[in-house]
Amino acid sequence: MTRNRRRRFPMVAKYYQTRMLLFVLSYMIIVIMFMAIFVFAPNFIQMADPSVPFNVQAAAAEKILYGHAALWPSLLALVILIGIHYFQVFHRFIGPMYRFSHSFNAIAAGDVSFQIQLREKDYLKNERDEINHMLSILSEQIGGAQKETAMAMMLVQQMAQAGGDLNGRKAISSDRLIELRERLGQLSETLGYFKTEDETKLTGDVEEDEQQTADGNT
Repeated sequence: MTRNRRRRFPMVAKYYQTRMLLFVLSYMIIVIMFMAIFVFAPNFIQMADPSVPFNVQAAAAEKILYGHAALWPSLLALVILIGIHYFQVFHRFIGPMYRFSHSFNAIAAGDVSFQIQLREKDYLKNERDEINHMLSILSEQIGGAQKETAMAMMLVQQMAQAGGDLNGRKAISSDRLIELRERLGQLSETLGYFKTEDETKLTGDVEEDEQQTADGNT
């Protein structure tokens, strides 16, 4: 996820990019139609009016022909330029969203070891910083939990080996138990950072187990 790979084609999210392009082109066509009406309507009115002298009608027709020859190629070039510029600008939104989507899939798969990188001219950089901050916290907390779990498992293994000595020359020392309890306490504190929808149920199950243990001891 840290690689800043350059994509070959500007189409990243085809549905959204095509839909937005159609909106832009629709608005441009409406503007061009209104502009053409206001530009050519007076000349058409003069040509349709029988009371207007013939030379004036001829001049109006000449203006229409000249206007068509000069206006439409210019408008077509303008539409093409705006379309190209649209893809460049909109791609600065879609590109980060494309990376965010892949990042969310990676997080769902359990990978929080990366940071999102955007290109220099991309937008949504504040959102990128917030997601990267979240990833840093997740990586730190989960990494700490993994470390404490590994240490606790190592202590349990050492205690099992000491307790399984046939001659009884080794015993489970109290300092190992204290260290194990501290490790498990740190692990519980680290995992307590995360809130889940089953947290209330988990707390109730722990309290129920403790109550059953107390009843069994009595």
